Amino acid sequence: MQDFEIQPKKDSGINPLKSIIAIAKRFWIVILASILLCLGLTTLYLKSTPTIYDTHAQIIIDDDKNSSSGGGTVGSSGSSDISLASFFSGPKNVDNELGVLKSTKIVGRTVKDLQLNISFFQKQKMLKRQLFGADELPFNFKFISFNDLALKGKSVKYIATIQRDGISLFNEFEEKTFKIPFNNIKTIPEGTVYCGPTNLLNEFIGKELIINISNYQDAIIMFKHLLQASIPDKNTSIIEMSINTSNSNLAELYLNTFIKNYLEFNITSKKQSADSTIAFVNSRIGSISNELSSVEKNIQNFKQSNTIADLPTQASSLVTNTGVANQELLNQNIQLSILNELLAYMRKNESHPRAVPASLTVNSTSLNAIITNYNALLMAREKLVENYQVESDNIQNIDKQIVLLRNDMISNMETIKKTLEIQVNGVGNAVSNFESQLRKVPNQERVYLDLSRRQNVEQELYVFLLQQKEQAYLAKSATQPGAKVLEDPTTDNIPVFPNKTILLGFAFILGLVLPFIIFYIVEFVRTRIATKEDIKHFTTIPIVGEIGVVKQNDNTSGVIELNNSRDLVAEQFRIMRTNIQYLFNQNQKAKTLLLTSSASGEGKSFIATNLAQFLAVSGKKVALLELDLRKPSISKKLNILSQKGISDLAIGNASYDEIKVNANILKGVTFFPSGHIPPNPSELLLTENIVNFFDNLKSEFDYIIVDTAPIIVTDAQILSKFTDVNLFVVRMNYTRKDQLKEIEELYQDKKISKFNLIVNAIDYNKYSSYGSAGSYGNSKYYSNYVNGN
Repeated sequence: MQDFEIQPKKDSGINPLKSIIAIAKRFWIVILASILLCLGLTTLYLKSTPTIYDTHAQIIIDDDKNSSSGGGTVGSSGSSDISLASFFSGPKNVDNELGVLKSTKIVGRTVKDLQLNISFFQKQKMLKRQLFGADELPFNFKFISFNDLALKGKSVKYIATIQRDGISLFNEFEEKTFKIPFNNIKTIPEGTVYCGPTNLLNEFIGKELIINISNYQDAIIMFKHLLQASIPDKNTSIIEMSINTSNSNLAELYLNTFIKNYLEFNITSKKQSADSTIAFVNSRIGSISNELSSVEKNIQNFKQSNTIADLPTQASSLVTNTGVANQELLNQNIQLSILNELLAYMRKNESHPRAVPASLTVNSTSLNAIITNYNALLMAREKLVENYQVESDNIQNIDKQIVLLRNDMISNMETIKKTLEIQVNGVGNAVSNFESQLRKVPNQERVYLDLSRRQNVEQELYVFLLQQKEQAYLAKSATQPGAKVLEDPTTDNIPVFPNKTILLGFAFILGLVLPFIIFYIVEFVRTRIATKEDIKHFTTIPIVGEIGVVKQNDNTSGVIELNNSRDLVAEQFRIMRTNIQYLFNQNQKAKTLLLTSSASGEGKSFIATNLAQFLAVSGKKVALLELDLRKPSISKKLNILSQKGISDLAIGNASYDEIKVNANILKGVTFFPSGHIPPNPSELLLTENIVNFFDNLKSEFDYIIVDTAPIIVTDAQILSKFTDVNLFVVRMNYTRKDQLKEIEELYQDKKISKFNLIVNAIDYNKYSSYGSAGSYGNSKYYSNYVNGN
């Protein structure tokens, strides 16, 4: 047995570590079963879940920022500010290329090239293993033609039985079977297929595979989500691509094909840009060629008609000065001609914007910058159209930017044109001044100079366009993809999912913690006390005694048999008797105890009756008072049929000696029954007769035990003025926790003096916090209790 706390503890809190250890000791089998269950379920999950591996590759994008296109020059200045090599292309950057990689166009081309809308699976115990390629499949299965409409937006599942001469496809939904011989073409509802054997055929003969066929759009969407493309470092032009699948062969082949299609797409885009440049140059060459031929023919006719072989030497000085002015006028006219061509080109393509030729020389940095930005926006719009609808906000926003830049560019061109026209007029006036001096020169020479000037303008334009055309052809023939493979597709050996170590570790921790969580949830929602820790948590009232559960027998009085000296509960009453003696003044003659509880049924009457018996056995004169005037129970249990009792004494209808009863079952105990149940029990306890009654008791008896009503009424507080020690009975799994809080308030407010607890109906087999006292001597205690009576 445990020693009882006679003095209250200063700290009644529960040590969390001790509480956890106590729970672990108590439920160790449950904890072990929980751990094994969680580990078992996790193992089943791991066996039924495909292992996912990460396959990744890297490409590096070429930096075109510092590239130079070269090109011819226009005019005698020998410099060119605009080159046709970048005619219809904008600046390349990694973000744009990342957008291209994520586009549906390249993913769709890759899915169709590999026919990834067809997937193959083999059942293996608890999971389906995906097979791909000749290294894993016993046959090649390819669509020669595919009828996407036959699927009606759904996928089709076939069970393929492998035979030596072919395969048999069974459609479970339509219950149809199709026999496809090897090395033959066969038509099924989804299209025309070819099926041929591989080196693994003999290993699969007689076995079954699952073939899933979906439409291309669903497969494209799936692989677009599977593919992850990112820029690991913003300071570099490296793009990393990865895909997570259960089949590394499929992933590596997909990435290889995807990169190949991306590089081919880049080359095709650049060739289309070069073709646009060539088409533009060809259209201008034809026009300039006709103009140049006309000027040259006029010169020829002029010389023939005027029989001119050479110019007069006397006009050489004047001609030289005029030549300088004419050269300057020539350069200005070239610039003006280029501007006129660009303006005509812009107005011609107003409704369908096209890239502006950026190689015709115009000495304006601002115009060249606007042209570069305008071409970049057009290229960006072409790439966005691949991923978004034309009506989307992204396309609309960039269209607005294009319109604004186009207006700025035309406005800038008009301004430059006006400036050039002013300059041409100024130079023209200078030329006119020189020509006025040439009036002395024969008229034929002046006409010849005019024709020569026109010839030079047309000839230089013609040569310049021929140079640009040749460069465009060279660029087309030497087109590079603009990106290089930095790292070939590689699959990691360590799976990304599921992580066995983490999952098993989590399962172990969950199995370990789950019983504690359930226990604390149960404890949180449980409203009644069940352990000694509950009592310590809600009250600091000292515990003076503990009583275990009592086996139900034929004795309905609830009185413990004294003959069984080894009985556990009997021993507990003896210990409680000893503990109670320390609560009194040893010099005190009559000692009065009051027993109450929070509610009916907690066992106060049972404890009062047996405590009286065990005190009487020690040779003391004991009086047992049935002062629960509201719901008396002791008289009934002791089979005492006395009509008069304490209530009758209180109103003067009975004397002290008339209500005395010697109960045979309680040896040495004088019993005072409650009597008739009054309508006003609290008022009766305040009468003078009750005061005299207690005075008589104290003069006659050594111990006076008062069994009173629950403390929810005022009877116990009224009677406490007559008692020396007050005992409060709590019953395991019966007394509510909030009731203990109320008792603690009474104790802290000192409304009842010398307050102590008695814990009743403890099941030592069930609650390990009370030790292991379920067996004491030859007695065992079970689930039918009399403690609550």
